[in-house]
Amino acid sequence: MKNNKILFNICLFFTAIIFFTGNSSSRFNISQVKRMEKAALQGDEKSSYTITDFYGIDLQDLDKQEFWQCIWFENNNVSGAWNYANINYMNAKKSLRFQYLYFLCEEEMCSRESLFKEKTKQDYREAHQKYPDFYFADDNLKFEEINETNFQYFYDEACSGSGLAALRLAQYYENKTTENLYEKYPRLLEFGKKYNPDEEKHSLFWYRIGSQNGNKECMKKYSEILSRSKDKYDNIRAEFWKRKSFESPDIL
Repeated sequence: MKNNKILFNICLFFTAIIFFTGNSSSRFNISQVKRMEKAALQGDEKSSYTITDFYGIDLQDLDKQEFWQCIWFENNNVSGAWNYANINYMNAKKSLRFQYLYFLCEEEMCSRESLFKEKTKQDYREAHQKYPDFYFADDNLKFEEINETNFQYFYDEACSGSGLAALRLAQYYENKTTENLYEKYPRLLEFGKKYNPDEEKHSLFWYRIGSQNGNKECMKKYSEILSRSKDKYDNIRAEFWKRKSFESPDIL
């Protein structure tokens, strides 16, 4: 679990080699950037990786890197999970969500041909001794509804990959705040892009977590919320989640 910045940057470099396939430049003109951003919002994995790399490596813009890293993770929660955990949750490495993200990409990280392959395997062996096993996380919840005594259970399950637990938390927080997120966040996709405990008391946060966890109802609701935004990027992403909701199996 002790991945330092040098290891992170080198792993990102090796990932870049795979995606760019020999392209030595990651600088793009404005029209190219806009096309990649749109494609990423529509669900294209390579575009979401490339634009993340562009803002993070070329422009050193951490805020935009975090934004597009979240999009990349949502487009492919295996290939994007390691970077998402170490960038967007870098200040919360003891959190259950970070641990879940870390284990989500274990198979891919351990199979990569790199100088750090054996070290990566050893890191995961040590992590398995310290942290929960997330491979059996599912939606077979012990309780139907949330109350004060079982709230932490639902919270832990949602952070560990349960879409249904995230849905229940989103429903729990519905109408519990009068804050207008459309006014506070002109672009709603900024909400929930990285670790921020202040956002956890909003239903929107849990609808996004539930969508990331694969819950069909969360995807539908999250899409509806994004579609009502005045921001073009929110609207494009709304279509992505709407499409994903039709592709996802019924698990409720």
